Amino acid sequence: MRKIRGTIALILALCLAGITAYAVYGYLNKPRSKPVAAPVKAEKPPPPPIQKKFSQSVDAGMRAVTLSLDAAAGMPHALSAGDRVDVLAVTPAPDLPEGRITRLLLTGARIMAVEDDPQTKGRKARERSVTLMVTPTDAAVLATADPAAKMRLILRNPEDETVKEVPVTAFAPAMGIDVFRPQQRDLETLIAPGMRAFTLEVSPTDGVGGIFQPGDRVDVIVTCPWGNISLQSQDKPGETAEIKETHRNSRIMLQNIRVVATNRSLAWAPGPNPAAKRVTLEVTPEDAERLTVLADSKKGRNMIRLVSRNSRDHQHLATPGAELIDLLSERRPYMRVDMIRGPLRKDQTFYR
Repeated sequence: MRKIRGTIALILALCLAGITAYAVYGYLNKPRSKPVAAPVKAEKPPPPPIQKKFSQSVDAGMRAVTLSLDAAAGMPHALSAGDRVDVLAVTPAPDLPEGRITRLLLTGARIMAVEDDPQTKGRKARERSVTLMVTPTDAAVLATADPAAKMRLILRNPEDETVKEVPVTAFAPAMGIDVFRPQQRDLETLIAPGMRAFTLEVSPTDGVGGIFQPGDRVDVIVTCPWGNISLQSQDKPGETAEIKETHRNSRIMLQNIRVVATNRSLAWAPGPNPAAKRVTLEVTPEDAERLTVLADSKKGRNMIRLVSRNSRDHQHLATPGAELIDLLSERRPYMRVDMIRGPLRKDQTFYR
């Protein structure tokens, strides 16, 4: 009996040991669940960066000006933002067909943007827009010159801060390149108070090869024909007259007259000594009347010529004039008489 109870106890112990071993084995081989992480609070995404406006890239006190330029002739190769350029303006030359004048408008302007013409639609751009940063004064200069001038850009080193004055240059096909000299046209400075301006046509034989400059001094010589006439009736004015003899006389009418302008000085012309076709003299009102009656009597073959003189020589000389008949013949006048008969009057010269 005791053996049976011992056997039963042993069996129960073995069963309990097996159950315990199985439970331990199952516990050890059971997949363990991962630890649950503590919930993390969701952070807000950073706000998108504020898009900077193009106008905010303009420096304080400066302005942005856009120019449309020819991509082939008006712009250097491979321009980009940050480059510095000089701006030239090319305009027609006054009084010269096909002439051109080039002026330097701006120096060292910084490029803000370069864009191709959007209307090209994939083709090679013919025009490019260049935006420059300039001062308000320079912006006004560009706005004034842009409609009438062809703009050209000259690329320069961005570290080059030198500013050099460049003279205005002019070009004419027949005359080449020369410095353009602005012409004086202000009558307040050309004509002195109390004086008058009188313009005469001159020839290449006047003066020194027809060359006159403002400030020159000249004498005015008048050559005109004159003669004695014989009337069929000495007592009735308006009767048919007959010219008995003709003389030709040259005389200095005015001396030490100042040249105030020429047709060349009032319009650009290259070269230091261009010949003039018209000369403007500064004369008194009385001398203007004398020149007018002489100049308007050219149908009578009057001739007015200018003789150049030293600008520092202000001496007035008394000259008798010259008679053509005295130069070509041996006769010399010894008496000149004014003959008056009623309303008629004539000069009678007697020769030896």
